[in-house]
Amino acid sequence: MNALRAILVDDEADAIMLLATMLGEEFPGIEIAGRAQSVAAGIELIQRCEPDLVFLDIMMADGDGFQLLERVDRSALQVIFTTAYDCYAAKAFEYAAIHYLVKPIDPEALHDAVSRARQRRPGHLLSDVQMKAVSESLNSQVAKLALPNKTGFDLVAIDDITRCEACDSYTRFYLRDQRALLITKPINKYEALLADRHFFRVHRKHLVNLAFVSSYVKGKPGYLVMQDGASVEVSVRRKDELRLELEQLIRF
Repeated sequence: MNALRAILVDDEADAIMLLATMLGEEFPGIEIAGRAQSVAAGIELIQRCEPDLVFLDIMMADGDGFQLLERVDRSALQVIFTTAYDCYAAKAFEYAAIHYLVKPIDPEALHDAVSRARQRRPGHLLSDVQMKAVSESLNSQVAKLALPNKTGFDLVAIDDITRCEACDSYTRFYLRDQRALLITKPINKYEALLADRHFFRVHRKHLVNLAFVSSYVKGKPGYLVMQDGASVEVSVRRKDELRLELEQLIRF
C-alpha cells in the first residue's frame, strides 16, 4: 500500500511535535510532507505539497481551519481535525472530515482515523448511517475544552466555566468548583467559540457565562453579580445588548 502524504497544521508547536511523534512511532505508512502553524502557511503548504491527508487544527491565531478549507481544492484531500474543542464536530463533518480528534489525542482514536483515511476515497462523503452514528455520539458527550497547561491539558466542561477574564495576552478561566486556570491564549480566541453557549462579552476584559449571573446592578458603570459573589463590570456600550440576552434566560 502506498504511503499517505500528510501535513500537520496547528498553531501550537508542541501539538504538532506530539502528533508527529505519534504518527512516526505507530504509522509507518504515513509520510509527513510538511508542517504549518497558521492558516496562511497551511494554505501555501497544501498548494505546494498536494498532500493526501491533512491533520488540521480549528482555532488558530490568523483564522480557523474551516477558512483554510474554503481556500483550497478539497476534491483530492482527506481531513482529520485535531482540536481542543469538541463543539465544532458537526460543522467539521459538513466539510467531509473523516474524523474529529479532541486533544489530548487518544491513540485508539488516532488509529481509527488513520484507518478511515486508508480505506476511503478522497472527497468521499460520510453515508447517512455514518453521519447518524457520529451525531448520536456527539450528542451523548458533554462539550469540553482542552485548556493547555505546563504539562499537557486540563479537560474542562464548558458548562462548568463561569467566566473568563483577559489578562494581557492570557485568559483566566474561572470554574464552578472555584478553580482559576490561567491559559496562554487571548480572550478573543474563546469569545466566538463560546458565543452559542450563552457566554457574553460584557467588557473588553470579561466574558461571562450568563447561566451563572445572579443579578445586574445598574449604574455608571453597571456590573453583574455572579453566583460566586464576584462583581464583573459591564461596559456602557454593551449594557442594552446584555439586557436582551439576560431577558432570554432570567426574569428581572
